Amino acid sequence: MKKLAYVLSLAVVVLITSCGGEKMNNPLIGKWKLTNIDIAQLDISSEMNTNVDSLGVTGVDTAMKAMTKGMETMANTMGGLGEAMANSFLKGSTYKFKDDGSVDVSILFGTQKGKYTLTPDNKDLKITIEGKEESYTVTSVNEKELKLKAATGETWTFEPKN
Repeated sequence: MKKLAYVLSLAVVVLITSCGGEKMNNPLIGKWKLTNIDIAQLDISSEMNTNVDSLGVTGVDTAMKAMTKGMETMANTMGGLGEAMANSFLKGSTYKFKDDGSVDVSILFGTQKGKYTLTPDNKDLKITIEGKEESYTVTSVNEKELKLKAATGETWTFEPKN
């Protein structure tokens, strides 16, 4: 009877550990479809205004502030165009994260294979494709969405794809 209990205990342990222990700890595993890329707006005028005001220079401060605001508006307009282009080309792309650390990225008409690493706390993600490494912070991951914030500031939003 002791032998049977030991064998059953051992079988349960083997079963539990063979059922994808890493997969349970990695919420990225599966296929995700890109639904949106959001490029953050720049705010350079408030910092410039503070710097100009702290100098105490009069006369040119109004012109400097207006010029800075104009540059900020132009940069954000260009960012908006970039966001629209990124979404038009990349929206619908799929990322298939596998439990062996590989990832398949399908964009438009092609698929690229790469590797990824996710920190144990599921917060920092690095994806390497064709020698190019991209770093992301996982800001949200659950059964309904995955949100990644790129090192460059944009937010990538995904939904699960079956």
